[in-house]
Amino acid sequence: RTSNTDWLLDLMHRIHKVSADWVHTTPTLHNVNFAQGFREPAFYSLVANPLDPTLVQATYQRYEDLVNQYGQFPSGGVAGDEVCRPDHTDPRQGLETCGFAEFMHSFHMLMRVTGDGYWIDRCELIGFNSFPATLDPFVARGTHYITCPNSIQLDDVKKSVFSDDWFPLLAYKPGVHQYRCCPHNYGIGWPYYTEEAWLATYDGGLCASLYTACQVTALVGENTGTKITIIEQTNYPYEENIQFRLQLPASVQFKLYLRIPNWCDKAPTVSINGQVVFDRKNT
Repeated sequence: RTSNTDWLLDLMHRIHKVSADWVHTTPTLHNVNFAQGFREPAFYSLVANPLDPTLVQATYQRYEDLVNQYGQFPSGGVAGDEVCRPDHTDPRQGLETCGFAEFMHSFHMLMRVTGDGYWIDRCELIGFNSFPATLDPFVARGTHYITCPNSIQLDDVKKSVFSDDWFPLLAYKPGVHQYRCCPHNYGIGWPYYTEEAWLATYDGGLCASLYTACQVTALVGENTGTKITIIEQTNYPYEENIQFRLQLPASVQFKLYLRIPNWCDKAPTVSINGQVVFDRKNT
């Protein structure tokens, strides 16, 4: 069966059938497993036959159920210091560094599946608040196992408030020997963020999904496409201005989609060569 790819679809159907049921239940409250698993119904919806819109809704529902009970975090995380527990829901709890990185990764992918900026808003909330705090700010060679919104003392001492307290969880350590699962995950946070900053669209266009200083080269327009380069200059989120400089080999028409973050939904403006072409305050 190496001459075609039908077997891959068969494999996807089989994996969905025999795996944990994320469509109707929440199989685990382990924070990292949840961050990886809740997206499964939405992804399976891409190959489900017949089409089933309840699959995408199931992913939304699993996430909303978790956040409603354990998401009292202003910085985008949940109370899942290793496992979410019904009697531990406030910001004194924390989330694994692995959990932050995997949630961000799931949010990236769900943006591609659903086209819903809600997921990227959630990614920004974690990426610009909680995730930077997981890494040693001085030499960037250490990490927490658990990061909490309310962390009073980051000492090398066990804390009984966490679900796993057999070793210190808040101190900054290299991670290779102390927090052995985290080094496999925290390194994906920013590379995936950058990789997902630009998305190709079904109509030959481009979508600026995540805003960061970067450069993208892609084929746009009709037929085989025209190779263009867009240079993005910004200090977002510390500054609110984003500039795109387009390098075109010839005249070409394509759609350029700009995600409007939820926090500035009522205020964005778009200018071309200094001329305002869109101002939501006046629409």
